[in-house]
Amino acid sequence: MSKDTNDKWKLENWDLESVDGSENQHAAEPDAFEEYDEDPLLDAIENLDDDELDNAPRYEWAGILGRFVALLALIAFLGVFLVPSVVSFVQATLIVPSSPDYIDLVTPGTLGARFARGDIKYTIVFPDNFPDSQKNFYLEPVYNAMAEWENALDSIVDFVPAGPGEIDDLLITFVFDLDTAGVASMRPAEVYRTQLAIKLYTDSAMPEKAYIGTVALHELGHTLGLWGHSDYSGDAMYPIAGRIFPSKRDINTIRKIYGLGPR
Repeated sequence: MSKDTNDKWKLENWDLESVDGSENQHAAEPDAFEEYDEDPLLDAIENLDDDELDNAPRYEWAGILGRFVALLALIAFLGVFLVPSVVSFVQATLIVPSSPDYIDLVTPGTLGARFARGDIKYTIVFPDNFPDSQKNFYLEPVYNAMAEWENALDSIVDFVPAGPGEIDDLLITFVFDLDTAGVASMRPAEVYRTQLAIKLYTDSAMPEKAYIGTVALHELGHTLGLWGHSDYSGDAMYPIAGRIFPSKRDINTIRKIYGLGPR
């Protein structure tokens, strides 16, 4: 084969144009791609082995299911704890009954259902060997509750300690074996005599002092003549004690029982 024949197959002897563009258009150098970040998701998928790649959709559904379960738990928490608290708050602060008292829900104010005006002599009894250092924790809220009711009644009744040998009008006992936080009742007698019990707690279950105050205020309200309960959670005489001082409706009701005008 002649030299001329071989030369015709050399590329420089051909007049060719690129089908992709002009002769000045070249493929980018490898370094030109360094300015672009790789897709981390694509990189993660490329590094998965075959088993992991097959299970990838399962991982995605597991994440969705986990978020759904967390949402259900949040809804349950709101329904059990937050919503009832909000409802109770609204009832106690915004939805105030139009009636200024609840006299129709308690025993009418007769001599058989309340103390006579004057001193109410009381006796307080703790269990034997109960530490003196712990007594004040219970006595202070009881004394505060007494003062609140005295003030509500313009001191026409006063709580005074019964002297030695005197017959008391009110017996207050502190006991451990009580199924509830407090209870009030009448004592058999020819005159109006009442008693109330307040529960004592062990150190591990000791409540706040304010809680003892709510119980004392509620039970003292019973002994004074409020033998019944309010239907409004903002009152001290609501079945669930929750106030350390009487509400306006509590005061109006107790004053009506003792023949006093409203405040």
